[in-house]
Amino acid sequence: MRPGMCAVCAVGIAALAASSPPAGATTIYAPNSIVDGQSIGDWGGAWWTWVSQMSDTLPNPQTDTTGALAHQNNNGPVFFVAGNFGGTTTRSFSVPAGSLLLIPVLNFATIQYPVPLENQVIANFNNATPINLTATIDGAPVPNLMSHLETSGVFSMAHAVSGTYGADFETQGFPGDPACPGFTPDLLCPSIATGYYLMLELSPGQHVISVGGSMTWDLPVDPTYFPTGGQISIDTAVTSNIDAIPEPASALLILPGLLGIAATRRKQTQS
Repeated sequence: MRPGMCAVCAVGIAALAASSPPAGATTIYAPNSIVDGQSIGDWGGAWWTWVSQMSDTLPNPQTDTTGALAHQNNNGPVFFVAGNFGGTTTRSFSVPAGSLLLIPVLNFATIQYPVPLENQVIANFNNATPINLTATIDGAPVPNLMSHLETSGVFSMAHAVSGTYGADFETQGFPGDPACPGFTPDLLCPSIATGYYLMLELSPGQHVISVGGSMTWDLPVDPTYFPTGGQISIDTAVTSNIDAIPEPASALLILPGLLGIAATRRKQTQS
């Protein structure tokens, strides 16, 4: 992996609860949806900003193999599900039922290159073939998975901090770009994120979500940054366990219904 670029990817999720939800209870947002005021592609950029602020030496959500760190700095309106940097990972964690989750299937970001070059790199990713993607929710394949390609606008991941992935993302010697006023070498700008993302809303109950895949794409030839071109490859899969927990008020509403069902069954048995 070259500086200024990063590929991550694949997350699978399982939510453990007392009973399974009915089929289709998990909401999959349509591609290019606007969620809390911004596109899914721009939420992908926010996901990368979250990753850029993680320590590159201490355990973090990307390297975590248990799920214990899933909530680290993860308190926004959309819950970011961590990927990994290749290979297979298994995690378990909980979220409130009804949470919005952003799940990267295969994703990529280019950082601190001239915007025209970044656009070429992103286009090569978006047009790469062949590509192998997989995503299932409660055992059912996600339909039209290839349509969930989401690309951000040009954005800044803010300033890189020593000891974080952001410092690893810096492109040494990059002089800046007009898209980034006030550029300094530690400003992770310009950045563009792309990839296959699922934006989900989880209902209470047991959910199993598995995603992952593999692909290879070409870098454009550029005399300054990629004089001989090159290729980047991703091959990854992650499985996690998520407990989608009802809010206390919701649990109180569910309880009378369960008691009513139990009473009805007792009457039927007595009859």
